Amino acid sequence: METHHLLEKPASCSLSNAELGRRIAWIRREVLPHLLREQKLATKTVWELAEVPGLAEKLDQWSALERRCCADHVFERVPSARPGELRFEIRSKTEPPRRC
Repeated sequence: METHHLLEKPASCSLSNAELGRRIAWIRREVLPHLLREQKLATKTVWELAEVPGLAEKLDQWSALERRCCADHVFERVPSARPGELRFEIRSKTEPPRRC
């Protein structure tokens, strides 16, 4: 699945290039191997991931990190309608989260 566009440095990102590189490497190593599906919508991207031990905590950690450095987007784990899966949304701040 093509997810590289999400890892590009947006204009609002306050991370240095080195910090961003480390963040991207962490996401590729810890999150993307569990990606089952990706849905791109007008104002958000949704990832459905396999629910494996420790991944929910990693997604929450990633969300907390992004809150400190990304002014234009929300990174958030939201309830999934599919058993055994986690849902993670990356959306503009104007888009409300999906609730099951």
